[in-house]
This record gives sequence, C-alpha cells and structure tokens, in this order.
Amino acid sequence: MNASSIHEINISQPSFFYLIIRPIHYLVFLISTGAAPVAMGLLLWRLWKGLPINTLLVACAALGPWLLVYSFRRLSTLRGAATWQLVTLAVTSAAAFAFAEASYSRMPSSEADLPGNSDAYMFLIVVGVLLPIQSALQWWLQRTMLPTLEAPVSTVTTEPSGAAIRVRSISPVKGCLFAGFGLLFLALQTLAELSAAILEREYDKSLFFYIGIVLLFRSRRYFQADADALLSVDRRPPVLLLRSFADDAKGGWRLSWNIWRLLDYSLELRLARHFTHYGPFVAVGTPNEGLPQIGAARKSFGEGEWQDAVLTWAKSAQLISIFIGSTHWVNWEVSQVVSLNLTDRLILLTPESRTWLPWRHNATMAERIATLTKALANTPWRESMANIGDAGNIRAIVLAKDGNVIVIRSMLRSRDSYHLGALIAHHLILRQRKNAQP
Repeated sequence: MNASSIHEINISQPSFFYLIIRPIHYLVFLISTGAAPVAMGLLLWRLWKGLPINTLLVACAALGPWLLVYSFRRLSTLRGAATWQLVTLAVTSAAAFAFAEASYSRMPSSEADLPGNSDAYMFLIVVGVLLPIQSALQWWLQRTMLPTLEAPVSTVTTEPSGAAIRVRSISPVKGCLFAGFGLLFLALQTLAELSAAILEREYDKSLFFYIGIVLLFRSRRYFQADADALLSVDRRPPVLLLRSFADDAKGGWRLSWNIWRLLDYSLELRLARHFTHYGPFVAVGTPNEGLPQIGAARKSFGEGEWQDAVLTWAKSAQLISIFIGSTHWVNWEVSQVVSLNLTDRLILLTPESRTWLPWRHNATMAERIATLTKALANTPWRESMANIGDAGNIRAIVLAKDGNVIVIRSMLRSRDSYHLGALIAHHLILRQRKNAQP
C-alpha cells in the first residue's frame, strides 16, 4: 500500500465563499437588531401622536424582522436555500435600496438628519447592497462541485428530513430566569435607542445589547438536554461524540470583545444542529462540570465508569465522531472503535485551533495526527496514515475499506471549514452505507 490510497477532498473554495457570506449575515443581523425595533416603535409613537407616517420607517419595520430571523438562523448553519428564495431575497432587498434612495433624496434635510430616518435609510441601503451579493454567492456556492465526491455543496448542506426530538432540560427554571433578564436588557437597549430617536438625539452605546446577548446564550445552557432523558424518548441509534475533555469549548462568563466570536456558535453546537435530525447526539460529560456546554446531550460518570459507557454507546451508535486528540484516552477510544470493527460508522474530526499562529497550529495538529497514526499502527490504514501529508489543513478523515483513507482539507481555518468538513464526512459514511446495501 502507498500514498495513492489517500483520496483528498479540498474544500478551500467553498470555505472561501462562506468566509465572504458569513460577515454579511452578521452585519445584517446586527443592523436589524437596532433598526427594526426602533422603526416599529417610532411608527407606533407616530400613530399615537397622530403624526404623518414615514414610508422609510414602514419599509424598515416590514423588512427588518424578516431579515433579522433570516440572518440569525444562518449564523450557526451552512444550510442552503432554494433558487426562488435567493431570487426573492435579492429582488426585495434591491427594491428596498432603490426605494430608500429615492425617498431619502426627496426628503427635506431637516427630516433626513433625524436619527430615526437616517438609521432606517442606512439599514435599507446596507441590506440592498449586501443581500443581492449574498444571494449570488450562495447560489454559486451551492452549485460548486466537490472534488472526489462528484457532488455539489448543496448535496451535503441540505436540511435533513428527520425531526429533532425535544426532551426535559437540565434546569428550565434557571434558563427562563436568564432568558428573561436577557430579553429585559435587549428591551432596555431598544428603549434607549427609541427614546433618543424621539428626542432627536444620537445614541451609540451598545452595553445593554451585549449584556442581553450574553445572558441569552447563558440561558441556553440550562435548556440543554439530559442524555438519559433524551435516550429514553428518542429510540433511534445514537450519534456519539468523543473528544478530549481539554478540547471542550471554553468561555464561561467571559465576554469577548469580538462580536463575531460572541454570536458564532461553537463547532459542537453546529454539529448538534445537524446530527440531532438523525438521532440522539450524546457525549460523556466532563468530570465536575457544573453546567454543560451547549451541544451534545451529556451524562457524567464516575472515575473508571465512563469507559464502559463509551463502549456501550459505540456498539449501538449509528455514527461515532471523534475529535482527534493527543491524549492517551482519545487514543484508547480510537483503538476500541477499530477493535470492535466499527470504522464503517467512524468520522475523525480535527478540533478548532486555539491559535492564529500558523506554525503553532501546524505543530499542534501534527502532534494529534501522530497520536492517531500510533492508534492505527496495527491496522490496514497504517501506511496511508504515515503518508497523510500536511496535518495543518486537515478538517476530517474517513477510514474507507481496504486501507483507503479519505482526507478532507481546507487552507482556511474558519469555523465553517471545520463544519463543512464534518458534514462531508457524514455524507461519505451515509453513501458508503447505502452502497453496501444489497
């Protein structure tokens, strides 16, 4: 066996598309959170006072909620859209751009300078420019062919048909309290901006908004499903997540200065959004973890007990996803999956890098790949793994039959590249399973 048994899928091009599309979703979401509520509040205030209705505010209030939901739902997913949806989005936003430009140019300067009107105008201009670009890029991206896979990107990002089952949360009361306070701070932010618009003053502070977002994200951790409750209700074979506890998402209460990272969902939560449509997504809880991270439903075990639980779950799982690690226990998990002859349901994922320094990232990934190669030393994949090449751009690995290895690579280290790599690996597993059926 030689390096020819390595089949590569390069996803650098679609990752680049997502790198452009993602900021558009962020920008539209952030602008909509301020412009839409204020426009709706100003309309209600004008109706109450019997003042003339401003058409710019009407357009902003009508488009804002729709675009707010549209962009928010795409912050944690790579989901595609039908052509008619993209055309509708592009035409509507372009028409809003033309309407805003014509209305604002005819408006007296005394009215155009009012914060409410200028904010509505900027909102319509921004979405009118960005969303047609986003629609065109999304259409192009969905038709981009993936090498080796011989399928377009839309094949692996199509919304699954299975239903995600909801079960008892860890602490719904605490979750509701945090969510309530979060909504309160967002309401205070809107009220402050609305008051400034009515009083014809500028208001550029966003502290209440950031606090509200943090509290809402905190509340979601209390709504996380319990693994036992989920498995007792969802009888489908589980999707098992295995990883080093050191690779769990960090952050807690820390408020990042970067709003991009604040709103971007963790890779685990993105995977949960996908895999829960196929079955219960479960993982072993981190020891002494008071409040689990959002993502897989967790169950904690005592020292020396979790190994048996992993083996039990693995034998019944329809899919086993392992984040490649450099610790002994990750090595043990891979070895157990191989010894149980479960590699036909195994996808190996690389965790997100915690450094932007390329040399440090490459060194860390090389160490992880070396650990994986050691775990596969006495298997048919040993020679392929020895010739796997650059470890820094690997996003996912699938162990095919007869010692073949499929490697998914990306030159970009965006979260979308890791996410897309996992979806492609899952698609390959499903396709191999379908081809193996008589």
